[in-house]
Amino acid sequence: MNTKNDIINICKALSDPGRLEALLALDTKELCICDISEKLGLSESTASRHMAILEKAGLVESRKDGRWRYFRHSQADIPGAAQYAVAWIRKYIKGTDALTPEIMEEDIQAAACENKARVMFLCSGNSCRSQIAEAFLRKYGKGLFHAYSAGIEPKGIHPMTVKVMEEVGIDLSEQKAKSVLEFIGQMHFGYLITVCNRAEEICPLFPGVSYRLYWPFEDPVTAECSESDRLTKFREIRDAIEVKVKQWVDDYERKISIHQK
Repeated sequence: MNTKNDIINICKALSDPGRLEALLALDTKELCICDISEKLGLSESTASRHMAILEKAGLVESRKDGRWRYFRHSQADIPGAAQYAVAWIRKYIKGTDALTPEIMEEDIQAAACENKARVMFLCSGNSCRSQIAEAFLRKYGKGLFHAYSAGIEPKGIHPMTVKVMEEVGIDLSEQKAKSVLEFIGQMHFGYLITVCNRAEEICPLFPGVSYRLYWPFEDPVTAECSESDRLTKFREIRDAIEVKVKQWVDDYERKISIHQK
């Protein structure tokens, strides 16, 4: 789990143009200090200081090979604040040292013209709860939303997810589990809604989100019950998510109506 100090260290590490360039230099392959020094026109001592700060912040990692130390982007199994920061930066850097927020602004303006809010449902594996929430928002959204879902550690959609949604007339057989890293920096989301404890804990940063909500639902995959009762648990979670989504859409529509009067 990321702490406040972790996030502060990341922000400090990214505040220097030289370190930002050094970080982006690792996009295609791992590099040693001499490579980074030559590529960026820095002395090896300056490049070494930059890489030490980036490594302390968790943005890069290194390995020793003989007398050389090679650096690459952090390869943590579970994405954390550092991985999200790198993903966001990659989307907004165009070969210079300047961020380009106008990309985000264009996306916001497009969403406003459509009069639809983009909603991202996030859970640990994108195999059950977030998929169900996305499907129900598409069904009950009243044309007010674009619905998406993703996972911190994406897995295939659970067969029981497909089955219980089929029971209520929604076909998820062609849906795929998606990583949250596919979306960070790609578009603006009006709402990020985490639907499990793990996603809420592991995903402290998500650039380009207006509002963040937390709707915790039990994971039917890991629920302590017999396999014969597991399908019943999937149905219970499905029905609870359906109720929550419908209530939220009704509240959202009501607030819009009040605002427009």
